[in-house]
Amino acid sequence: MPPKHPEQREGEIFYRNIDSRKEFKEIEFKTKRVGKIAYSPLEKEFELITAEKGLFPVFVQKLEFDQISQKKFRKIVDALNR
Repeated sequence: MPPKHPEQREGEIFYRNIDSRKEFKEIEFKTKRVGKIAYSPLEKEFELITAEKGLFPVFVQKLEFDQISQKKFRKIVDALNR
């Protein structure tokens, strides 16, 4: 099981760290939300990233992430089977 980000809420996954509002707007998930403190995911825990890097964490609901991932996977499989 992957480590849990300290700001992660029930039913969410840590998606990635971002450095701009523009980057946040480009994330396709409707349930996305931005956190306050960026951490780097390690194998067993999260490591604090210094504030000077200007990064912020993004979280999305796991259910939405799984649904979109499955749709993308199906498109790839369909394209390969043509």
